[in-house]
Amino acid sequence: MAKLLYAIIAESTIVDSQSNLLSIIKIYENITVPRLPATIPAVFIITGWIKEGDITRPEHLNFRVRIVNPSGSEVERNFSMEGDIPANKRWLRTIIRAEAIPLVEAGLTKILIEKRNGTRWAEIGEIPFEVTQAPLQ
Repeated sequence: MAKLLYAIIAESTIVDSQSNLLSIIKIYENITVPRLPATIPAVFIITGWIKEGDITRPEHLNFRVRIVNPSGSEVERNFSMEGDIPANKRWLRTIIRAEAIPLVEAGLTKILIEKRNGTRWAEIGEIPFEVTQAPLQ
């Protein structure tokens, strides 16, 4: 069973073509906008997974990302990813390019990571980030 190790939201990523090493650039913890509502033009949602148990078998992974405002309302933009962790491979990294994410209110916004378990979705992680409106000049 694959276990989520990390989930990060950032402005940019670079994957070295020779070593496959990942550089994550400008991790978001706080986002200040001139006024609300606002839109983040594009961000990357990076996840890292490890296959636990028998690695000699492939494993199917199906997860989704939901964005929830501080009031609890859900942003209409959701993202999902599905694929296989090959046999004899333990690690999997995903990079989702999320475009035009609306920010409608100030406060702690959460990106929820949910994994499909049969017919149900189970929340397995979250990426919180603070949204603030810049003071009027």
